[in-house]
Amino acid sequence: MICDTLAQMYINRVEWYLMDEYDVYVSFDSDGADEYWFDPDTDDDDPGVISINNTKTPAQQLHTLLHESGHVSLRVNPQSFRSVLPSPDRGTIGGRLEILREEVLAWDRAEWVAKQLHIPLDRDRWKESYIDALGKYARWASEEIVNEK
Repeated sequence: MICDTLAQMYINRVEWYLMDEYDVYVSFDSDGADEYWFDPDTDDDDPGVISINNTKTPAQQLHTLLHESGHVSLRVNPQSFRSVLPSPDRGTIGGRLEILREEVLAWDRAEWVAKQLHIPLDRDRWKESYIDALGKYARWASEEIVNEK
């Protein structure tokens, strides 16, 4: 298990990386939504912002920040991103599955970011984080599919 001081050091490393590489600001707040916000209509002009809930443990914040940095990394080239993940329509089964697919890719990319930044991951805690997060998306997608029928 990672200590709070070390987790905070890694959070700072990810935050600097996001600012330096992508010009993406990270906001830590008790009302943080744990998400990456950007305007899809101005991909080139709006790098977006990541919102992190700072009431969680530093280790949880680190995992969330790495995951959101995975989204940033995936979206760095809007043309290639849209060719792999077309604009999802939350109102369709296909759109919801595309959202779930992006979430899986963002967790995978987050591991790449951690490796690039020399951030070791506690495999068990990391797995708990992504299973919890992806489980919520999978339930959301399947509930909507069931309700649509």
